[in-house]
Amino acid sequence: MNDNHPAALVTRIQVQPAIEEAFAAWHAQMSIAPANFPGFINTEIKAPAVQGETQWSVVQHFRSTKEMRAWQSSEAHRRLVAEIGAITGRNGLHELETGETDSDSTATEVIATAVKPGFESAYREWAARIHAAEAQFPGYRGGLLQPPISNKQPYWTTLIRFASPQDLEGWLISAEREKLLQEHEALVQSWTMHRLGNSFAGWFPGEEPDRESPNTLKQSLVVLLVLFPIVMAELRFLSPVLKGVPPAVATFLGNALSVALLGWPVMPIAIAFLNWWLSPEKRSGLLLRASGYVLLGVLYAAEIAMLWNLV
Repeated sequence: MNDNHPAALVTRIQVQPAIEEAFAAWHAQMSIAPANFPGFINTEIKAPAVQGETQWSVVQHFRSTKEMRAWQSSEAHRRLVAEIGAITGRNGLHELETGETDSDSTATEVIATAVKPGFESAYREWAARIHAAEAQFPGYRGGLLQPPISNKQPYWTTLIRFASPQDLEGWLISAEREKLLQEHEALVQSWTMHRLGNSFAGWFPGEEPDRESPNTLKQSLVVLLVLFPIVMAELRFLSPVLKGVPPAVATFLGNALSVALLGWPVMPIAIAFLNWWLSPEKRSGLLLRASGYVLLGVLYAAEIAMLWNLV
């Protein structure tokens, strides 16, 4: 691993139910401990993605491998690893170095906070306590705490991830969170919250009380369904017209046309046709949900057959 490349230190921990409370307090400390180390970017806590699994991951991102290893060899890091090792046993603890980490699809809230000058240490302590509290709520999938990047961007950035919008709302409206927010008012100048949209925000319907929001897989499948014939038609009819045009310009024009057609009228028509499956009623049965995937498979096959000899 190149010492100058971005890197992450991943600590994977087996957390049994009996130690969940102790683990929450520990990972809250682990999240903020490297904040004063050179090159530190942020810490991300990843909860098990599947019910019944026990492996959590603490992912600490650094600007370089050299800076990551400086943290890894520090007394603060060794102390924290020793503490969690005593809680879980060494067989339940594993560390690895990586240049990249995976991510999952979750409901995410982004919070930007301007901390009062001189209250940074107190804010770190408060952040550790609120992260420990949110980890106790159903659907928790992890979080991220990032200190200010520079004087021009003096905001602390917090990401909170839950398995669903409903789980996230459960934490956001909780009495535990409200109590902690009352404490933090004395530490901050201002703060704002923003919910991250889905992968294709603006095309697909948003959350409704009695209906499910379309997940990323469904959205991607519908985009593929309508984008494929557009691209095939461009290859057949647009490419000959743009023959002789520089490839970069031709590709840009083709992409611009594809995006324009997707935005209107193709995607609105497709969503209106498939909304019964994209956003089914929450009480809908398995048969209705499965029938949408079967229908898409049939439509894919029909498109391929119809366009087989187009180009």
